[in-house]
Amino acid sequence: MQSNITSIIKTNSHLTPEGIKQHACNLQKAGRNVQAIPLWYTAAICLPGTETTSVAKLGLMKTCVSGIYEVANKFAGNDENIKRAVKLHFIHLMLDIRNKMERVSPVDKEVKCSEIVSALQMIALIQANISENRTAMETLKQGLQHLRCTYVNMAQKRKVFGALHEQLGDVYSKMLQHEDANFCYTQAMDVYKNAIDMDKDDILKSTQHCSKKMRRCRSTPKCKA
Repeated sequence: MQSNITSIIKTNSHLTPEGIKQHACNLQKAGRNVQAIPLWYTAAICLPGTETTSVAKLGLMKTCVSGIYEVANKFAGNDENIKRAVKLHFIHLMLDIRNKMERVSPVDKEVKCSEIVSALQMIALIQANISENRTAMETLKQGLQHLRCTYVNMAQKRKVFGALHEQLGDVYSKMLQHEDANFCYTQAMDVYKNAIDMDKDDILKSTQHCSKKMRRCRSTPKCKA
């Protein structure tokens, strides 16, 4: 994978990150998903000498995490060899991009937080899809901590804070730890009801969705030890 990335950087040194991103999109549309992965990563790290604003760079990086997520999601299944490849290569690249997002500056801290948390949510989804449930939980907790550090006491007034708790509940539910899942769903609902960035329809839809998940937990077997 690393040799592919090095080759792509040399071959496409005349292109902008946006151009490489478009090439990756075209490969995915053509069904050449695996070939798109190193391109997404290359676009995210940005080629030497290219000029772009910090906000645009963050947005591009998040888009590239999303591109890798879409490919990884197609490959994440029951095959253990595929799961191993997703874990070793796809998730590794996504985490590396996320770490590079931390170093982008200057940029508004709330903008950076939003893009990083969005990336973490996608990474956690893939981790959960390949049964890396404990790792997915840690990834989601990183997102919660990011929000707390950025918004302090107002973190609990943001929709994404509730979404992270709901996603944590999904992971617990997958592990059949239903009491923990319902606790997270309850926290998510409390956030949604008081969120300053949600309208009434969005609040109703989100809380009903959590309630449905809680009912499903109660109707399934008791949690695993």
